[in-house]
Amino acid sequence: MSATEDPEAWDEAHLVEALAALEQLQDQMDELRSIVPNLTAPFLVPQDSPEALSRDFKQAAIAEAKRLQAFERRWKSEEVQDILAHAARSGKADSDLTKGAAVPRYGWVDMAEKQQKPAKSKEKKSRGKGIDAEDKTGASSIVPTVTAFKEAHPNFQVDDGEGRIITISFRVPSLVLTFKITCHVDSDDKASFIVECPGNGPLFSAITRCIASRQRPNHLSYLLDMIAAYTNLRVARCSKCGKLLDNTALSPAARRSKQTANADGTKKTTWEPFHEGCL
Repeated sequence: MSATEDPEAWDEAHLVEALAALEQLQDQMDELRSIVPNLTAPFLVPQDSPEALSRDFKQAAIAEAKRLQAFERRWKSEEVQDILAHAARSGKADSDLTKGAAVPRYGWVDMAEKQQKPAKSKEKKSRGKGIDAEDKTGASSIVPTVTAFKEAHPNFQVDDGEGRIITISFRVPSLVLTFKITCHVDSDDKASFIVECPGNGPLFSAITRCIASRQRPNHLSYLLDMIAAYTNLRVARCSKCGKLLDNTALSPAARRSKQTANADGTKKTTWEPFHEGCL
């Protein structure tokens, strides 16, 4: 929409799209806070050689510069400038901003997606029906499973949330990782789990996405073991590309299980790190 158009010409759908664009811009701005930690990350972990340190730092510097440039392009885009111009005109037309206090700051991206893709929720439900019921965790076993996990990892902060919301936190170099597991119990008393790694920055979002795409999504013990495998976040190199950081200067955000044989012929589960783009 041209910046010369009357502000009254914006319908509700257009306003929702504009608020969604501003929310995305805010998220992009929040992610810029991780620039300094990402630039210093190569110096916080052991490196094979000065050349490896130089390579990882150069890669991080280039990636962070690209992120800054992307934000600048977004800020100067016609879409964002039209939104800012519309807001300025609206403010001149009515300087009473008290109604704006009741407008939510977040949630507009989801609302805009629902406007554009009304069938999205149905698609998610249809995908969920393909999950193997035998791999689900019984609701009654949630708390005992979490208790056993807590005993196995005394350095972790674990709250079982009475089997509804499980919170796990532990420290890795330069940050504290937190995982929030929301438990949903169906009519058959079987549980499913939605996991979030909250935090500002693209790494936390990448971890959340990688955990969401895990195998055995409704097996709690498997999920908890996967979360525990993130203790080496800052030092782990990707099992596919062998690099500490990817082309966006992020550590390997995924963990995937692998069966390996012991000397006595028995098998054990090990967890391999992967960059999101290397999965």
